[in-house]
Amino acid sequence: MLEDFPLSIYPIRRLERIHNRASGQTLDGRPTRILWTADKVVMPTVPVAPSSGAILVVTGLQGGNTRGQKHKLADGHVVRPDLAVIDDPQTTESAWSESQSARREALLAGDVLGMAGPGKKIAAILCPTVIRPGDMANNILNRDKHPEWQGERTRLIYAFPTNEKLWDEYAKLRAESLKADGDGHEATEFYRLRQAEMDEGAIVAWPARRNPDELSAIQHAMNLKMRDEQAFWAEYQNEPLAVAEGDEGLLTADQIAAKTSGCRRGEVPLGANHLTMFIDVHDRILYWCVCAWQEDFTGYVLDYGAFPDQKRVTSPWPMPSGCWGGHSPAPASTGRSTRASSIWSRRTWRGNGTAAED
Repeated sequence: MLEDFPLSIYPIRRLERIHNRASGQTLDGRPTRILWTADKVVMPTVPVAPSSGAILVVTGLQGGNTRGQKHKLADGHVVRPDLAVIDDPQTTESAWSESQSARREALLAGDVLGMAGPGKKIAAILCPTVIRPGDMANNILNRDKHPEWQGERTRLIYAFPTNEKLWDEYAKLRAESLKADGDGHEATEFYRLRQAEMDEGAIVAWPARRNPDELSAIQHAMNLKMRDEQAFWAEYQNEPLAVAEGDEGLLTADQIAAKTSGCRRGEVPLGANHLTMFIDVHDRILYWCVCAWQEDFTGYVLDYGAFPDQKRVTSPWPMPSGCWGGHSPAPASTGRSTRASSIWSRRTWRGNGTAAED
């Protein structure tokens, strides 16, 4: 960098990694006003340098520091950002959540693009990776949804080889070699002898991108595709394949109803001869559940609720109604649990033909 940008980098080099020197550094008797911290860098003031006095600030998208970014110059003038560079603003978890994706789109539109302040424009560069269809990155790159971003999808390979038959043979050789604890060199040799035919029609973005044991960027791209089709289209093509989502694995109302015992609330089923009680102790409330068990550990939920009784099916959280105030120490909570247990232990649990023990 010193060779490319000597006017900007030389004053930084002169600090010799001792940041305290920045406040005393001068050029022709004038302070360079370098600032170098963990999240902010102010480039040295060198009148003929294009980056003279440029301000670089690093912040997280959701850290709360994006909104209202500003810097006060030596003359008292306050400046605000005029360029934002956003790198990978979504995680795998947020990409699979519609609400988190929408939230991050809102942060980009509001907090990031609003940093310039009233009456000012800001430029923004976003470098995302599309993880699934419909995630934040996919929406931003969609010019119909967000034309202001002028999204462009970059790809590892823009046109695939046309000789599918030879690549199918290559894939078989490679798979057989890897299954036999090999390294796939047999497939590479197969490709070496037919490279011109196998490369025909292919267009890659970066011809030099390949691993040391590969012969070309085309082979590298095809190896990635063979390794994991789903990951290839998402991570390297920015065009993730549609993934089956929705109701798979979710229980229907009929399936849930079929699991019920048919007994009334508080009634011990035939064959159950033991009762157990569970209490989840909180500062302000106790959540409890009573179950009946057979000798083979078949279990039934007899009753459940909260103490004090909330008079409703669901309880608001974290402040249920009719509860103890303040944060009680553990002994007090334990005492309430013991008192609640004694109340339920005196309750009569009616069976339908057998006795039950608590």
